[in-house]
Amino acid sequence: MSSIQSTAAWKQLNGTLHSAVDRDLEIELLPVLRSIWPGLCRPRGLKHYDNAGCDLIEQEKDDRLKAVIQCKGFFASEGLGTSQVKAILKSIDTFARSPLSCDDYVLIHNRDGRNRDARKTIDIALSALKASGKAKRVRQWDRMQCLKAIETRLRELLSERLSEQAAGFLAELDALFEIGGAYVSRLPVRSGRLLLKRGEAPSIVHQDPEGGKEVDLVARLGNAQPHQWSLLTGLFGSGKTSCALHAAKERPREIVYVAAANLEPRRGEQGTNVLMSRIAEALHVFDDYSEDERVLFQRLSGPVLRGMLSADETNTTLIIDALDENRTLHAPAEITRFASVLAELRCRVVLTTREEHFRATFGNYEHLFEELSSKGGGLRDIALHELRPWTTKQTAELVTNALRVKPDNKPLQQLSEALKEGQSAGWPKDLLAHPFFLQMIIELVADGTDPLANRAQLLDRWS
Repeated sequence: MSSIQSTAAWKQLNGTLHSAVDRDLEIELLPVLRSIWPGLCRPRGLKHYDNAGCDLIEQEKDDRLKAVIQCKGFFASEGLGTSQVKAILKSIDTFARSPLSCDDYVLIHNRDGRNRDARKTIDIALSALKASGKAKRVRQWDRMQCLKAIETRLRELLSERLSEQAAGFLAELDALFEIGGAYVSRLPVRSGRLLLKRGEAPSIVHQDPEGGKEVDLVARLGNAQPHQWSLLTGLFGSGKTSCALHAAKERPREIVYVAAANLEPRRGEQGTNVLMSRIAEALHVFDDYSEDERVLFQRLSGPVLRGMLSADETNTTLIIDALDENRTLHAPAEITRFASVLAELRCRVVLTTREEHFRATFGNYEHLFEELSSKGGGLRDIALHELRPWTTKQTAELVTNALRVKPDNKPLQQLSEALKEGQSAGWPKDLLAHPFFLQMIIELVADGTDPLANRAQLLDRWS
């Protein structure tokens, strides 16, 4: 994988900073440095700060200076020369003689760090600033060190904020029902593998072809082997999204969840970095920033997220949910493009889709798997998990969990007793075995609905 700094977004930022002279540098640095200091601003109208050598500042609520950034934009073909060092020392001295003090004082210039003598001279001046009590911490960044600091901070933000999303999505899913928090962990799953051989169509080998075994699918999705790919299928409403979100919620630091519908490419978009940027956008990672800053951080974070998911030591799982809801993935050419993008990653990958979509487009999936078998870093097969209809055990467990929410609800108690005795309490058994319809049945039972009532009225309530 190429260096993050060599990608288009970072090369553009590097070039912009390299050519920024005088006050232009602080203008260009302000939005990207807000990733590190969110409250950073230009005190251009406040001569008190400007005269003290403060190009950018961040203040606490009590007006105490949290950070002071001194920006030096020079036009030079090489590293710092004598005249540039003198200008930097003059600015540091200006702040030293001012009545101001701060927590962090950062000197940033837009040249490279090849002149070690110049760097040493500046470090001595910064150390004196700290020793005098004017700043608690001091730093000197050349252009590349500044870019590296921004990259490091974006990596931290991604790690922190990606882990916050799954719980929110799960809460939205649960909110569809009044008793939406009930969940069953051990589910009937038919497992198998998609065998990949270059030049041949993929084939499916089921480990338990006659039916499904009860497994903790949430744990299985999170415990896949390194570089392992998994495909989770099932009928509409069988619990694929719920499983994926519970897995992400239980292991927030290790699982990145995103809905495939939010990853449809815009015109002209292609490549792994673009897909990673779209993931950051879909998960609203930078929504607390202004629109311009949000767009900038999304572009810069694409290569950063790609680096995180492509590292050899990565322990992350990327879950892309509901491929059937991404309109572009119905065409073989688009599936091949999608596979090429994902094949660059070294993390575990879980794809989910409706069973009927998988069966109907299996010929298209051949393109995806064929691409993976040639580019996937030794990937030769894909774990297949197929959610099966629930048994009486899962149905009764979900009703029991619902009773914990409404312990005094007599209709729910009666349904629970009927299920334990192997009865359906008047509800169609095939609907009781379907998680989504079962959840709706639980809602109706809790409201006292008679299963033998007018069927048209029942369907109207469900719609």
